[in-house]
Amino acid sequence: MPSLTNVTRLLVAFFYRPRVIYEFPIAVLDNGRKSLGPLPEGYEYRVATEADCAVIASLLSSDPGFGTWTAERVKVELFDRLIDPRAATIMLFKGTPVGCGFVTDASTRRRRIAYGMYLYLMPAHRGKKSVTNCCVFRTFAPAVDLNYDLALGESDLSRLSVLLLHLSNGCVPVKNSLYSYIQWFQIERRLGPTLTALAKRQTRKAIAE
Repeated sequence: MPSLTNVTRLLVAFFYRPRVIYEFPIAVLDNGRKSLGPLPEGYEYRVATEADCAVIASLLSSDPGFGTWTAERVKVELFDRLIDPRAATIMLFKGTPVGCGFVTDASTRRRRIAYGMYLYLMPAHRGKKSVTNCCVFRTFAPAVDLNYDLALGESDLSRLSVLLLHLSNGCVPVKNSLYSYIQWFQIERRLGPTLTALAKRQTRKAIAE
């Protein structure tokens, strides 16, 4: 008869699905922030502070996939782990918070690692690439300034639009386990035609330039 420990491990393996991890090459982050244009009318970006914890908690709690957040949880899990005070951002539309982003420190003894967390926009604002790119590249800018060796991000397998955005901006899949290979195989199969079309457009643009 299997032991309780082995049964627990099997149940965890069945129900728990690790999040999808991808790398933001530092050069991509540097080029991305330098190429940012103006935001559409009504949008405003600024650095977030701990005074925004309650607002950010409400914003994150509005997405069912993020669970329930409190101001204290935002402070402990995000603000207390930032690589730099500038690595917490908030996006406003006509004065109302509609997005946020955080880059926390996940360094090891050998490498300085910046980890993007909750680079989030409310659904009604995700169709504007200049806004989504601002959230990503402005939030990660301190990682470039501080010479971090590696910048990573994560998402759920179900958030294909988020993964497509990052891949189209030059992110690289992180395949560091058997399950991660399976995850990325599924993603690349589902996004394959879109990624192929995107690569062709980027090639044509590069040739034209």
